[in-house]
Amino acid sequence: MLTREQLIENYRLFDDGRIKIIARDVYDLTPEIREILRTEINKRGLAINIPNEEEILTQPKKIDKEKLAVLLPDNSSFIYAKIPARGLNRIFDLLLTYGLIFFLILFFKLEDSTLIVFLSLAILIGNYFFLEKIYGKTVAKYLTKTKTVTISGESLTWYHITTRSICRLIPFDGLSILINHKRTWHDYLSETVVVEDFDQK
Repeated sequence: MLTREQLIENYRLFDDGRIKIIARDVYDLTPEIREILRTEINKRGLAINIPNEEEILTQPKKIDKEKLAVLLPDNSSFIYAKIPARGLNRIFDLLLTYGLIFFLILFFKLEDSTLIVFLSLAILIGNYFFLEKIYGKTVAKYLTKTKTVTISGESLTWYHITTRSICRLIPFDGLSILINHKRTWHDYLSETVVVEDFDQK
């Protein structure tokens, strides 16, 4: 059996991804290992909440392991998508969306401004509305392995999708994530959050 010192050293050597995976199985860990894991998470500043022993005893396995990373943000249990990933999401989506529009205009030699406007709206709606509604992610979020869920960890409804999309138009919305490093204004107003997607291979 490993000593406490050896356990601490093992956890210190795990990268953040491995720590997050272990945290999802927290209910299968011994109290001692949970304490070591909690200490390591705090040292790294990761946004993962490890339940205390009372919660473990009174609510054993009440939380599905697969959903452990997407609990209410008030509990700091979300593994929030990091700021670089959020920035890349916005940049990639803009490049992919407008790149596709520009390609279609050139390929089909479109000159009708009304048709171009409708085509642009269709692509924007397809990416931000339908992909996020069905899969919880835009094309860019596939690349960064992140997804959007409600603050209770559920799939997005049309209300959430519509509110997020409208609120993106707020001036400086993209920079608002710098205020608390977790959520933008369009996240708060739509009661959603962007988290790391463990299920994406």
